[in-house]
Amino acid sequence: MEHTESKNDDLLAQFLTPGSSRYPLWIALLHGAFAALLCVFLGLLWMTGGNFHIFVLIGIEVCLWASVQWFLYELQKAPLPASEQPNSINAINATENMESKKDQ
Repeated sequence: MEHTESKNDDLLAQFLTPGSSRYPLWIALLHGAFAALLCVFLGLLWMTGGNFHIFVLIGIEVCLWASVQWFLYELQKAPLPASEQPNSINAINATENMESKKDQ
């Protein structure tokens, strides 16, 4: 049981780190959440017989989903910061600093 909880904590910590919005798993979960919300609204639309308020909520949800899609598209076009690039000078310096501390 403890092993499962630590995996969940690791997953949550991964999503809360800067730059986590570039992970494919996070993007898939985001699309799943929007799709589930749309299904709920469509179910409510059917149950209420076409209530105007549900149409408005569906419109808001679709616009929010589209704006998040646009943001993720623009984020993918943007270059990674130097601290997140694996071959950057900062990463090399950090590795050298860690190795020098181990030697001491």
